[in-house]
Amino acid sequence: MRRSLVRLAFCLVVLIGMWGTSTSASAQPHSGTMFFTVGALANNERTSHASSFGGDPSDLNGTVPGGALGLGVYLTPALSARVEWSMTSWLEYETELYVYPLAIGSGSIGLRIFAPRFQGKRMSKTGLALLGYRVGPERAAVELLGGIGWVAQSTRSFYDSWIAIPASAVMGLVYPYGESSLYDAVGVMGVDATAALTDHAAVVPQFRTYVSNGILSMRPGLSFRWTF
Repeated sequence: MRRSLVRLAFCLVVLIGMWGTSTSASAQPHSGTMFFTVGALANNERTSHASSFGGDPSDLNGTVPGGALGLGVYLTPALSARVEWSMTSWLEYETELYVYPLAIGSGSIGLRIFAPRFQGKRMSKTGLALLGYRVGPERAAVELLGGIGWVAQSTRSFYDSWIAIPASAVMGLVYPYGESSLYDAVGVMGVDATAALTDHAAVVPQFRTYVSNGILSMRPGLSFRWTF
């Protein structure tokens, strides 16, 4: 009875070892292996503070959620190439009081423009082309990424203003809406930390960063990867 248990235990150890070896080998990507990713991100934007004559600096920073899709291929077991598309939700902000003194002719007549309320929001769409270098164990690897990107940033603004003239009434000027779009080519850096769930499925914490139109974008995220 004891010998039978020993033989059974030995057989189980051998089978588990063979399964682990085959799984680890199949988890290693091969040349030509393709993968698809879908995930969520948090877009944290940091920009310089804007100020005006007589006004306080305005904080235009913030963090908003977004989503991303990706498609890639392993050129070698360590080197990969991929394209990624992402879009963020609208980041809303509000500025402080603006006061602009105006001068006419050779001197100032005390004319001022007040813009007590300025609200805006912006969002971005990106397309990235990245190369990745894979390091670490097969089932828990890290990929260092670098490449180029295309950024389309849309901005919408809502504001109103008043003109104050000495010895006369205050006149109101309302500018309810403004919209602009900016396009930029950027350099991108990032990292993926792949944690394999099965031979095909993996959870990938990731990070991307770039600077566009004077705004630093830092994008931590979490994606699901399927290798086929």
